[in-house]
Amino acid sequence: MPIIIGYPGIGKTTASVGIPCVVDLDSRFFSHNCDGWEEDYCNLAEYLSEQGKYVCISCHLKVVDYMLRCRQRIIVCYPSPNASESSIQGLHERLIHSYDKDTEDANYCALKRSIGHYDEDIAYLSKLPFEKWVVNNLTEKEKWLSDFIEDDLKVVHIHG
Repeated sequence: MPIIIGYPGIGKTTASVGIPCVVDLDSRFFSHNCDGWEEDYCNLAEYLSEQGKYVCISCHLKVVDYMLRCRQRIIVCYPSPNASESSIQGLHERLIHSYDKDTEDANYCALKRSIGHYDEDIAYLSKLPFEKWVVNNLTEKEKWLSDFIEDDLKVVHIHG
């Protein structure tokens, strides 16, 4: 199954809760202060993918650079370039409803990054040499990551 590089707020955690074959491999559980953390993180993503899981991973630059060498099916999922306002609002709502200090810190960092770099980040992700899934509008939930995965599962099921 594919590894999905996902922009913050596109529904990685929601998909992992609602679809049994989806894993949200949260990078905050890997020490970013250690050299090579992205290799361990990406190797685990590859292993889980080989075990038949859709694996959602972060879009940290080191992770994306590492995944460029990966032989698995890679998908990059990000919000529409014209959805910056709704995307940032969604990340703000997520921060407000954080359930613990670690989650709050991660949500704050994601919001801060999006506020300062949304257009740049989306432009970068859109140019990667991977299959693309573009979330239309995060606030109105027109199409979430879980919708793409459910559609993909139907194709996988049909084609075996």
